[in-house]
Amino acid sequence: MDGIDRRDEQISLSGGSARRCNFCQREVREGFLFCPFCGKRIRPREGSQGRWYHSGYAVALGLATLGPFALPMVWSNPRYTILMKIALTILTLVLTVLLVYILVIACARLVEQFRQLMTAY
Repeated sequence: MDGIDRRDEQISLSGGSARRCNFCQREVREGFLFCPFCGKRIRPREGSQGRWYHSGYAVALGLATLGPFALPMVWSNPRYTILMKIALTILTLVLTVLLVYILVIACARLVEQFRQLMTAY
């Protein structure tokens, strides 16, 4: 062995600068998702931005406009716990069923009013 720990040979995703692991405090190259020494997931830096579709506004806007079609945004979001993902999924599905029910009732009433209007003339 040439004195190099094989775990040090992992390739960084972005190359470049180093930072400290949040758990073992060893120096790790920037871009690693997991510490090569302790194996724990490395949290992103405070100033780093996540994906635009993981922001709270994007998720809320997606759920409000797309309903259940925006659920992949919720489930791929690393900021939400599994309990939060399940709660948002149930809430979205319940609201979707409720809105579809209201839409069916409104359409049925509209058709009935149209029939009454047509029979009056």
